Amino acid sequence: DAYADIEVFKKDVKRMGELFSNVLRFRLMGGEPFLNSELDRFIIAVREVFPKAHLEIVTNGLALDKVEKNIWDAVKKYDCVLNISLYPPTYAIKDRIDVKLLNMGIDHSFGSGLEQYNDSGVIEEFHKNLMSTGANFPQVAAARCMGSRCHFLRNGKLAKCALPLLAEDINVYFNTEYEVKLEDIVDIYDDSMSPWDIVRKLQYSTPFCSYCSADGTRRFAWSVAKGNDISDYIILND
Repeated sequence: DAYADIEVFKKDVKRMGELFSNVLRFRLMGGEPFLNSELDRFIIAVREVFPKAHLEIVTNGLALDKVEKNIWDAVKKYDCVLNISLYPPTYAIKDRIDVKLLNMGIDHSFGSGLEQYNDSGVIEEFHKNLMSTGANFPQVAAARCMGSRCHFLRNGKLAKCALPLLAEDINVYFNTEYEVKLEDIVDIYDDSMSPWDIVRKLQYSTPFCSYCSADGTRRFAWSVAKGNDISDYIILND
């Protein structure tokens, strides 16, 4: 398990501020952000550069009782909103979480997933759209992309979605061979690209999009996994 490097993150966020002055929404995601003992420093780094952005922390809510005071202080001081994924274990303690955060004066909402929830708002399905081989036309897959508006920043690189920047980790863990090309990512320190060049590049499909299902997201029932099986994350091509 590894945590993001705060110094790299601070540098990257500063660079994003040089490129884009009007970032309206910034989400801190994991894994589980509240397991990072330096989460307060990540919050401060974003707020110093984007004081008016809607700053969200995406969490499953299960670690909130173990969060240190300095992190809660930063969440409150820097106007963070908790977006809590309402999985069944979280739903079981939803009322307690709600009371705790209301008493602390912390803005929060319970997320519903991508219409994967029942009438109570409980997320009862997982989803996957990454295929084991690049079998599709990237333009078709991109048109049905679930993450095309969730541009992903990691270690000096920006991508249309998270997958190109996580592909190396997937390859190492599952011994897959996903190929990431220069067209799939933006180097935010590349001075040859203007901010508008970056925006345009993120609007369209990239070669990595061919790895995603042209049929859109595949859903399957939520359950507690006994291990990490490749089929839990990847659509295995016939």
